[in-house]
This record gives sequence, C-alpha cells and structure tokens, in this order.
Amino acid sequence: MLSGIGPAQHVNQLGIETIHDLPGVGKNLQDHINVNVRYGSLQPITTTSALKLHRKALIGLQWLATNRGLGATNHFEIAGYIKSKQGLTHPDLQLLFMPLLVDEVGNAPEQDHGFQVALSYLRSNSRGHIKLKSKDPDVPPSIVFNYLETQQDYTALRAGIEKTREIFNTAAFRFYLGKELAPGASVTDAKQLDHFIKNTLRSTKHPCGTCKMGSDTESVVDDQGKVHGVDQLRVVDASIMPHITTGNTNAPTIMLAEKIADMVRGRSPLPSETQLH
Repeated sequence: MLSGIGPAQHVNQLGIETIHDLPGVGKNLQDHINVNVRYGSLQPITTTSALKLHRKALIGLQWLATNRGLGATNHFEIAGYIKSKQGLTHPDLQLLFMPLLVDEVGNAPEQDHGFQVALSYLRSNSRGHIKLKSKDPDVPPSIVFNYLETQQDYTALRAGIEKTREIFNTAAFRFYLGKELAPGASVTDAKQLDHFIKNTLRSTKHPCGTCKMGSDTESVVDDQGKVHGVDQLRVVDASIMPHITTGNTNAPTIMLAEKIADMVRGRSPLPSETQLH
C-alpha cells in the first residue's frame, strides 16, 4: 500500500499515488485464536514453581551451561487435534497440554501446582483487515482481526472446552485432577462460556492471508506468488495463504518460500509420491 499497490480509494486518501488498484491487499486477515482451560493438581509434580524469578535465572544458567533442563523445552510437548463436531472433514481444534499453570502474559498464578490446555480454534470464519493510517512508513498501520466475528467461533470453542473437560475427567487423570480453575466448574451454560471466551481469548500469533493467492477479484497473487497486474513483483510469505492452515503456520510458510524460490530459479518441482512409487 505504501508503494501505491492496493485499494485505490484507500491509498489515494492518504496522498499516495496509485500504481495499481488491487482491492484485496490488506483484506482476508486470519489468525488462530485460543483460550486456556486450567486445573489444579492434587500431586506436586508440575513445574509451575519454575516460573518464579529465581528459578528462571537458575534454569537459564543451566541451559547456557549444558543445553539441558527446563530451558531446553517449550513445554508444549503434548498436542492433539480433534473435531468440534461430527461431520467435519478436518480437525478444527488443537489442544496443547502444559504441565504447569501460566497466565496470558507468562506469569505464574498463586496456585503452586496445576496444568492446562491451550485450546486453539484453527478454522475460524472471522476475517480482519490491515489499513494504513499514514503514508509515513514509521506510523504503525491499523490492524483489525475481528476475532469472534462469527457465532461459529464461540460454538467451536465452547465444544472444545467441553471436550477438554471430558479428557481431564477420565480415569487416567483421577489421581491428579484438582479444582477446575478456568473457566471454573460452575461455568457451564452457553452464555457463561461465551463470556469466558470473550474475556480470555488471545491470539496464537499466526497472522496470515492479507495478500491471498487466487484468481478472484480480491486475490493479490497467482499460484507462483506473482502480484496480479504488476510485472516482476512477488509476495512470498504467510500473507499469500488464501485460508489459514489447520495447524501452526511456520512449516507451511517455509514450504511456500522453498517452492516459490524454486520457481524463481527455474527449477522443476520434485516428483510427486505417486511418481516415485
């Protein structure tokens, strides 16, 4: 947009000369969103105490000296993908288990021992946008995600909370499962759960989609990352995803870069698995 490629009306309003009118630039913003389901632990086996300041310092020193210890893991070592309802072709919920309690900014709560699941909704229909506030590149843009724009987001996350509760209330957790700390055992009906979701929801930091690949009127690039209507210009990052991936975006973004790098260099694509066999 700062270069004059984007919705003509928007860039012209900011005094930027339109090089190419491309309405889709900045639209289709997507992200994964999550809430945390937390429980106390009946057994003193979790690592919540590691979040205390003096423990963090010791953990850091241990990692620097030996590359081992609690600093050598991201603590998201157990993950699962499930469906929020029957009939879906793909899982739409990701459950990331952590053997500790931590709030949305990384601080430990007063509870000494506990565990939680970061419950992410992966296939939201909500769409946001990015717009410029100024033609000055040092001025941050306006970024509006429109989280929870559709009722489907609430419905899926409510189902995910219930399914997480079902998992923790199985016999395997009976020896460990303490009090439900969030949302709380008394939070059961749709209105209460929606209130919890709205007030604790956070980004999984997987933004993408604002220069989407495709051929419709709101697409920005073609299947080689070339910007429609502009010669010798490509976009090669997560913004060209037309739909967010059902899982973390890091590896898919690397794949996009590798594929388009081969196209730029004129390399033939690798044979498909069926050709290999």
